[in-house]
Amino acid sequence: AAGLVKLNEEDASFTYGNDPETKEMIIAGVCDIHLSVIIAKLLSKYKVEAELRPAKIAYRETIKKKVEIHGRHKKQSGGHGQFGDVYIRFEPQSESEDMIFADETVGGCVPKNFIPSVEKGLRNCIGKGVLAGYPVVFLKSTLYFGSYHPVDSSDMAFQTAAGIAYKEGLPTAGPTLLEPIGELKVFIPDANMGDIIGDLNKRRGRVMGMNPDPDNRGWQIVEAEVPMGEMSSYAIDLRSMSQGRGSYSLKFVRYEEVPQINQAKIIEDAGGAAVAVHGRTREQYYSGKADWDIIRQVKEAVSIPVIGNGDVTDGKDAQRMFEETECDGVMIGRGAQGNPWIFQDLIHFEETGQEPKKRSAGEVREMMLRHAKLQMEYKGDYTAIREMRKHVAWYTTGFPNSARLRNEINHAESYEELETLLNERL
Repeated sequence: AAGLVKLNEEDASFTYGNDPETKEMIIAGVCDIHLSVIIAKLLSKYKVEAELRPAKIAYRETIKKKVEIHGRHKKQSGGHGQFGDVYIRFEPQSESEDMIFADETVGGCVPKNFIPSVEKGLRNCIGKGVLAGYPVVFLKSTLYFGSYHPVDSSDMAFQTAAGIAYKEGLPTAGPTLLEPIGELKVFIPDANMGDIIGDLNKRRGRVMGMNPDPDNRGWQIVEAEVPMGEMSSYAIDLRSMSQGRGSYSLKFVRYEEVPQINQAKIIEDAGGAAVAVHGRTREQYYSGKADWDIIRQVKEAVSIPVIGNGDVTDGKDAQRMFEETECDGVMIGRGAQGNPWIFQDLIHFEETGQEPKKRSAGEVREMMLRHAKLQMEYKGDYTAIREMRKHVAWYTTGFPNSARLRNEINHAESYEELETLLNERL
């Protein structure tokens, strides 16, 4: 840094400084040759070796759907323990890039003095997203329920519980990467127009307009919006395409979602060990056919393992996905709703090539009761029994009189009522 200070006194046409987000020393000059000269002077005059590389891009992360998640921190190790219990709703919002926190608790289920602790715990987490570790933006977090212990609850316990909810909730909320989009103006001779437009298309740019330059006859001004991550070598490439006559300006305007293939590359560059790809777009939501071709494209673009997801409900589907996409693994989502046996069924099909026999009503009933008990252990009786209503609907799809059973289950308030109905109807 001392060498750069002295060089800057001699040559004020370059600037430098530390980027607090990427932790890089950023140096900017007239062109790449100018920067190379500065690096050479650092070495010859001050014996400082420096490496030039493109600056890291300040990506962001956000979520695309609403989820409700339970976070509980409970620890007992002699003396006072630690206890914090929160239910948080995460959802996307467009009002502010900063996280919006809301408190919807009633009846003192979480004491007022611990509400700021929950918010603090979340704000400590949003600086690192779940995909590639970039800051999370456009997020709304709502605390709507919870519980506490009169002795063991503390500020730190509720911060930790909020952090647990964040780490468990965001991966299920449709996380995605956002990239900075820049407004580009390119000043070029008419003869170079075709090369410039073609190059912008390769950089995923959108041309917004082309107008004659009022100050230079025979010149054009091309206006476009382009991902800033694609512009690291643009100064060199523009000089080559325009024989050194072209120039441009670029300024940040907003963030936009990154295409899936590019997201996979960014995650890999950020140190991701694997990437899961769903073959259905946000606009499709849960309808329509999953596009497995995008899984294949991602597999071809990265070297880390790729896990495919979408429209896998049995062993034949899994086998076909492996064959068509060459993915490294298969992720099961909705295929497991009402069918927790699917995982052992996939293994059975892989080993034998045969689909398993259909489960009997008795087997399904026993699994539902076991499911209910596990829900009660994890979420408490009140929440568990109400959530079991939707699970029963999935478990009993295709069974005789299932519509009547689902209607009766919707009025069940306890495990005993649930058990009685299942024993009577199945």
